[in-house]
Amino acid sequence: MNAMNMSALPGLARVRARFLDMMPARLQEIESACFETKDPYAARQGLNKAQTILHQIAGSAGTLGFARFGDEARRVEELIVDYFKDGEPSADLILIDLRRFTDQADQMLGKV
Repeated sequence: MNAMNMSALPGLARVRARFLDMMPARLQEIESACFETKDPYAARQGLNKAQTILHQIAGSAGTLGFARFGDEARRVEELIVDYFKDGEPSADLILIDLRRFTDQADQMLGKV
């Protein structure tokens, strides 16, 4: 989203700022839920939590000027949905994609 659009929609600028402010906590929730457990049940619950967070990110990111980031959140969310539905891709592959996503998010936050 360019500066003109943000100045024309000050309410959207506040929402965008809040989205960015909340991102570190959301990423930490994904980290805690998915990467800090060895228990299979807790890991499955962690993927469920990550799916919810990714869905929230994907639903907001594009509107707030982060379309590619939102698309990536949606892609990883869909991998988790497929895993719960079909058992594919493997949880290990999803965790690799989740790690990649959180790394990209950290980089994005460093540039904003």
